[in-house]
Formats: sequence, structure tokens, C-alpha cells
Amino acid sequence: MAHENLKQYLIGKPGKDFVTNLTSAVYDFTSKIRRAYGSYDFIHYRIFEEVTVREYTGQTTRWGEEKPEHFRFDCVLYVEPHQAALNKRQIYSVGVELKNSKGDLMGDKKIEHYLGYTDFFFIGVPSNLIDDAMERSESDERIGVVDVETGKLVKMPERIFPTAERQKNLLEQIMFSRMFDEDFRNVVSVKVEDVEVIPAPLKDTSCITISDTIGDNNNKEAEIIGRTGSAVGSMENRERTEGENRQEQGDRESSIEVAREAARLREQARREKHDAKVAALKEEVAAMNDKVPAVVASILDGLSLNDQRIYHAIRRNDGIQAQYIAEILPYQEGVERPSIATVKRSISSLTKAGLIEREGSKKAGQYIIKKVDCAPDSCLVCAKSPLCKQFRHVSEFMHESE
Repeated sequence: MAHENLKQYLIGKPGKDFVTNLTSAVYDFTSKIRRAYGSYDFIHYRIFEEVTVREYTGQTTRWGEEKPEHFRFDCVLYVEPHQAALNKRQIYSVGVELKNSKGDLMGDKKIEHYLGYTDFFFIGVPSNLIDDAMERSESDERIGVVDVETGKLVKMPERIFPTAERQKNLLEQIMFSRMFDEDFRNVVSVKVEDVEVIPAPLKDTSCITISDTIGDNNNKEAEIIGRTGSAVGSMENRERTEGENRQEQGDRESSIEVAREAARLREQARREKHDAKVAALKEEVAAMNDKVPAVVASILDGLSLNDQRIYHAIRRNDGIQAQYIAEILPYQEGVERPSIATVKRSISSLTKAGLIEREGSKKAGQYIIKKVDCAPDSCLVCAKSPLCKQFRHVSEFMHESE
């Protein structure tokens, strides 16, 4: 079953069952409202797919910027359990990682990286993979399991209260995707006829005895004594750790500055190389433009340097096919020969300027120089083509005379 098919279950009745049962387990007052008013239509949730979170590893790019490692939730749900949830800060988030095969489920080593960004985290699987999902999640009580085909909440995970930084990270990504991309689905509302409430799974307490309880209390007392005795040592360790962190931060900032300076020098070298190439090309085309009529030189002056080089290559070999033009261009140190696509763009510009024309068939034809004549009846200077920088139409003279 493909991921897209699994996502569809989250917007239908299975998804509504899952969210309603989870909300009932998180906030028991929703069950009281349900019994009082006979409806669950106060619950709403919104689904966002392919939400990326970032973990910073201290690595930097070649530009000296931080290079985080990316992890992507299949779906993130934001649940509004009732109308006043925002005022009471009771909106909660759910991360869902969908798995459609046992190999993908058991081999995914990234699942633990998703923990801590949402209030709850679930592995969502079809019914035939429930046992495998339970096995995959047994190592961490913060990982829950949901059957996406039925909406059944198979394993209730522990709630995680994300830090402000991680909440900001997640919300920034969602806001970015809403501004520049399309999210998965719109708001989904739950009605009473949509769901069948199933109690959340609880831990098995049938085997707990009085001796177990006494043992737990003794362990807690020993833990408290141990904490008190090591308070001074913990404070010293904390101060030492803070000093090491400040040193690491200083080293990191220093390495970033070095990388930025190296990037600046590379960019400066690239610009100098580019400026030298442009200067050489300008010198080349200026020498060749002196050998053509003034009207042609004026038209060429309005085109790019590459267009001018292509024109003079055709002029020197009047009657040449496009694929051979790049081979006959003069060699310039540091200047790469243009591709056939670049040559064709220049040919298009030269054709529109009236400087060249095609002779012969489309397959075997050649490009030749087109004669450009002056027409005093249309231009006050000497040029016929409006692309000439000196072109001034006769109508302008007539307007000035009036």
C-alpha cells in the first residue's frame, strides 16, 4: 500500500476516529462535553504533509553557512480539541510516520529523530503490520502505534512537551510550506456520527503487589538521598560543561569566519577572471566591428558580445551551418566555446536584427550575411534598422518642424 493511500485514511473516518480517541485520552473534559451535548463536532484538526525539521550538527557549507541534517515527517496534525483551546493553550500536535512495508518499518533508523518536535508521535501502519510496529516501538515509550486503516489507537505513547525552539522550528517550516507550496489537506471537522469512541490502551496493572509498591518507595528514597549527596559535584560538573560549551562555540564561530573569508576570496577571483574575459572579448569584437559598414557596427553595438562574435564568424565564412560556427570562433584564453544552444540563440537575435538570413533547407541550409542598406527616406541619419543606436525616424523630424 503506497504512502499516498495511507495518507488518505487520515482525512476520512479512520483519521477522525484516531484523533477523537486521542483527544479523549489527552483531555477528559471532551468526553464530558460529548455526554452533555451528544456531539464531538467541536473537535477540528489540520493535516500538513512532508514537514521538514532540522538538526544542527556543527557542519558548514563551502560558503561558511551552517549545514543541518534534514528529517521529514510524513504528516503533522495540529488538533483543536474545542473552541477555546487556543486561549487555554490546549492545542496539541501529532507527528505521524507512515510505513507500508515491514522492511521500511524495521530498517528506518530516523524515527527517533522525530521525537521532541510534536506532543505525540505515532507510527502509522496498515492492519497487517500492527505486530511489527509494536515490536519496532517497544524500545521507546514515546513512540505510539495507530492502525491507519481502522483508526484504532493501538499503543498510546507518552506525551512530549516540545521546547520553544523545536516548536518554532516546526511552525516555521509549516508557515513556509503554506506560503510557497501546497499543504496536504484542509481542515477536517469531526461529527458524532463519524466516530466510535474506544478507550485508550492502559498499562497492565494486574500483577502489581504490595511488595512491589514498597520496593518502589524505597528506591525513590534512595534516589533522593543520592541526589542530595551529589548536588555539589553536579554544580561543579555543570560549570565545567558550560566552560567547554563556550570554548566550542568560540571555535565554531572562528571556523565559520575562516570559511566565509575563503568563500569571499573565491568569489573575488571568479569576478576578476570574468572581468578579464569580458575585456578580451570587447577588444576582439571592437577590432572586427571596424571592418564592417557603420550601420552594421551600430546594430551590432546593441547586441551581446557573443552575438557579435557569431556574426563575424558567419561573415568570415559566408555560408556555414550552425553546428560548425563554434569551431571557427577565434581562441581566447579563459573563454569557453559556446554550446550549440547558445549559438542558436545568437542566430535568432542576429536574424531578428536583419543581419543574417538562412539559405537553403531547414536541415542542410546555411546562414549567410544579409546586406543592410541605408534608407534616407525613413531615417534621418543613415541606418535602416531601428536596432541601430543612431536610428532616428523621419517622423521625429517632421514633429519637431511643426
